Amino acid sequence: MKTLQEMREAVKSGNAKVLTLETALDLKGKKIATIYFGYKGQDGIDEFIVGEVKREIYANGKEGQLCLYTSDGRCTYIRAHEENGGAFTCSDSDRFVYFIEL
Repeated sequence: MKTLQEMREAVKSGNAKVLTLETALDLKGKKIATIYFGYKGQDGIDEFIVGEVKREIYANGKEGQLCLYTSDGRCTYIRAHEENGGAFTCSDSDRFVYFIEL
């Protein structure tokens, strides 16, 4: 698994790109590593095989945002936002998720 420092360096060097809806659909079935930058250095990383992009359905039956799932069905809690060109974010709509293909 890539370390937090390795992923930070990948973003800094330009090797990691912003994950978008279009790229996530192209990456289905491939293994990626992701990073998002949280508040006060509370950054998060993950590695998984890309699965489905599905619209979340809340308990009250209303539809939510598009969310990325792993190939084994785990929700990654990273969501695509239409207002920023379909880029995936974590937490806030301006906290982009970056990825590298493994």
